[in-house]
Amino acid sequence: MIDENLKFIYREAKAKPDETLYGHTYELLNQYKLIKNFGYLRENLLNLLEVTCVYHDIGKLNPIFQERIRKNSRFNPEKEVGHNILSAYLVNYFIELKGKEKEIVIASILNHHNYVSNYDVIAEQKFLIEENLSNINEQYLKIDNAVFNENVIKSIRGRSATKLKSIRKNNDYIKIKGLLHKCDYSASAHTNCELENNFLMDMMNNLGYEWREIQEYCLENHNENAVITGSTGLGKTEASLLWAGNSKVFYVLPLRTAINAMFRRIRDEIIQMDYMDKIGLLHGETASVYLSDDKSSKEEVLESEKFFEYYDRTRNMSLPITIATPDQLFDFVFKYPGYELKLATFSYSKIIIDEIQAYSPDILAYTIYAIKRINTLGGRFAIFTATLAPFVRDLLLEEIEGETKIKFKEAVFLTDIKRHNMKIVEQRITAEYIFDEIKSTDIETCLIVMNTVKDAQNIYERLKELSIEGRYDVDLNLLHARFTVQDRAKKEEQILKDGKKIHYLKGIQTIWVTTQIVEASLDIDFDLLFTELSELLGLFQRFGRCFRKREKINDRPNVYVFTEIDDKYLTGSSYGFIDKGLHMLSKEALIDKGNGIITEKEKVDMINKYFTMEKLRSRRDSEFLEEYRKRYEYIDDLNVEELDFNEVKKRFRNIISFKVIPESIYTQDYKVAELRDNIEEVEQLIKMVSYEKEKKDLRVSLIKLKNELNDYTLSVDPSFIYNADLIEIGGEKIYIVNNKYNNEVGLTREKSEESITI
Repeated sequence: MIDENLKFIYREAKAKPDETLYGHTYELLNQYKLIKNFGYLRENLLNLLEVTCVYHDIGKLNPIFQERIRKNSRFNPEKEVGHNILSAYLVNYFIELKGKEKEIVIASILNHHNYVSNYDVIAEQKFLIEENLSNINEQYLKIDNAVFNENVIKSIRGRSATKLKSIRKNNDYIKIKGLLHKCDYSASAHTNCELENNFLMDMMNNLGYEWREIQEYCLENHNENAVITGSTGLGKTEASLLWAGNSKVFYVLPLRTAINAMFRRIRDEIIQMDYMDKIGLLHGETASVYLSDDKSSKEEVLESEKFFEYYDRTRNMSLPITIATPDQLFDFVFKYPGYELKLATFSYSKIIIDEIQAYSPDILAYTIYAIKRINTLGGRFAIFTATLAPFVRDLLLEEIEGETKIKFKEAVFLTDIKRHNMKIVEQRITAEYIFDEIKSTDIETCLIVMNTVKDAQNIYERLKELSIEGRYDVDLNLLHARFTVQDRAKKEEQILKDGKKIHYLKGIQTIWVTTQIVEASLDIDFDLLFTELSELLGLFQRFGRCFRKREKINDRPNVYVFTEIDDKYLTGSSYGFIDKGLHMLSKEALIDKGNGIITEKEKVDMINKYFTMEKLRSRRDSEFLEEYRKRYEYIDDLNVEELDFNEVKKRFRNIISFKVIPESIYTQDYKVAELRDNIEEVEQLIKMVSYEKEKKDLRVSLIKLKNELNDYTLSVDPSFIYNADLIEIGGEKIYIVNNKYNNEVGLTREKSEESITI
C-alpha cells in the first residue's frame, strides 16, 4: 500500500508537535482494521478507505507546515496552502485508481478539512499551490520534475475539480469521507473508533423471560425495517432490543427525561456490568449525567481518566449502544461540513425510533428524511409506538424523485385488557370540576395534564384554594418545564414514586398537576386522569399514565377528557402550537366514540379513521402537512456544506430556548456566587498547569462545578429574557430574569415586586 521510501519520509516528518506522520497514519490504519474486521464496509470500498487513510495527510510534508509545527507558529494563507488540498494533488501520483473510485478518494482527502473553501483555493491560488507542491517534491519526494508536473501539479484542473465537487452526493463518497473522519478523530484521540456489540443477545437471553408475541416478531424480523404499533405494557423496549440484536444500535427518544430513564434502565437492568464500553447517552447534558451517575473508582485521577475516555467514546459514537435525542443524531440532514461521519456510521447501524407521535412537523420532516438517507446507504430502522397516524405512514412511503423507495414490515400488537373508561367533557377544564370529582372517589392518586405551563400553574393554585376552603386534605404537587434543574429532578423522582405507589403510606389523596412532559416514556400508573385535549396521539399517550397495566373493572370513569381549549393555543394564532386541524379531528373522533370503555383496538381504529392523509389534506385549518413539506423540501434542496455546524444547531429545533437563573436565587443564594468564583478559579488553574493528568482532574472539577451551577438554572422561551441581564460563567451565557420563582410553582410570567420601578 505504501512504499518503503515513503514510510521513511513519514517517519521523519511531523503530523503534530508530538507525533510523526508515520505514527498518526499507523493509528489511522488500526482504526481502518477495526471497521474491516467488524464487516462494516463492503470489500471494494475497504480498498478505497485504506488508500484514503494512507495519503490523507501527505500534504503535511510541506516544508512550511513542518517549520510551523516546530516553531508552533500560525498558519499564513499568503505562504501556505492547507495540507488537505496539497494531499489531494499528491495522492494522484501514488494511486492507480480510475474514474469514480479515484474521484472518491481525492475528494474525501480534499474535504477532510474545511478551514477555507477548498474549491475556491484550487481555482484562485494555482501559483501558490504549485509552489507548495514543488517544495514538497524538492525536499522529500524527489520525483522527476516533468513527471511530477504532469501527475501532480496538473492533476486537478477545471473539469476534474467540477467532478470532485459533484461527487460529494455519491453514496460511496459519503461512506469513505465519513469513515476517514471517524478514523482520523479516533487516531488523534488514541481511542478505538468502534467497539463491537457482541453481548446484547446474550444479555437479553440471560433475563430469563419467555418472549411475548411482539418480541418473537422482532426476533424473526431483525433483518427488516419495521414499524411496530403496540399497547403500553407489552414489552416494546425488550422487543426493540431483540430486533437490534448484536448490531451497532442508536435508540432515539424525543425528551432528555425519557432518554435518561431509558439509559439507566438498559444499563442497570440488562447490561449491569462494564457498561462504559457498551452503552452511552447523547444529549446536551451528557457529562452531567455521567458524573452524577458515576460508579467507577472513587480515586479522583482514575475517575477523570475514566470519565474522559467514556465521554469521548460517546461523543465519537464509538459505543455499541447509544441512547440519543433526534437533534444529536439527525442534524446530518443539513449537510454541514463533516456531516458524512454520522451518515457513514448509520450506514452499518440499526436505528430504533421511539415515541415518534410526539414529533412536531419540522422534527418529523428531519427524521423521515434521515431515515430515508440511512436506509439508502444500508442502515436499518424500526419505529416503535403506541399510536401511529396513517399520514405518518404515508409520509414514510412517499416516493420522491431521486430517492429510493423505502420498504418496511408493519405489525400491530394490542392488549385485550380494558384499561380506560372515558368521560368526554365538552367544556374547558376547571379546578372546581376536578375537585368535585376527586372528593366523591376513594382513589389514591390523580394525574391532571394541562397543555401549557401557565394553565397548569393556575389549576394548581385554584385546587390549593379549594382544598383549603373545603378543609379537604390532599397531597398536591405541580410539575412542568419551568422549574430549576434541581427542583425538577426532585419532582420527577417523586412523581415516579407516586405513580408507582412506592412506599405508599400517605393516607390522603395524591394529586399531580403536570404538562405534556409526562407523555413520553415515564413509567407511572395513576388511578385517575383529567386532561385537556391537544390531539388524539398525545391524548392516548396521556392515557398510558393511568391504569398503565391494570384492568378497569368498574363502570366509573378513570379518564376525563376536556375537549374545549383556548383558541389562542391553536395554530392560526400568534401563540398557536397545537395544530387546529388535528385538534378538531380529534374532537370529532371523541364525540363520535362517546363515553364509556375504550379498548386499545378502538384507540387504534380512531386514529386510523380520523388521522388519514385524506382527512388532513381536507382540513384548511391544519398547517401540519404544509410545515412538514416546507422543512423537508428545504433540507432536500440544501447543497453540501452550504450551512456551517453552528447554524445547523440553531435551525434544528423550532423552539429557541435560553438558560436563565431567577434573580431571587442569583442574589439571595450564597451558593451561586460561591460556584461562580470557584469556576473562575479552576479556569485560571487549567491555563496554568501543564501536567496532563492534573489538567484532566481540573477539567472534571470544572464540569462538576458547572453542573452544580446548572442546578440553579432553567430554560425558557425568548419572551422571558426581555430586559434581562446577561452574564457569562464558565464560557456559558446565562440570563438573570426577575420573574417570580419558588420551588412550589416554578417560574411565572409575573415580575418580582422588588424589580418594579415607578
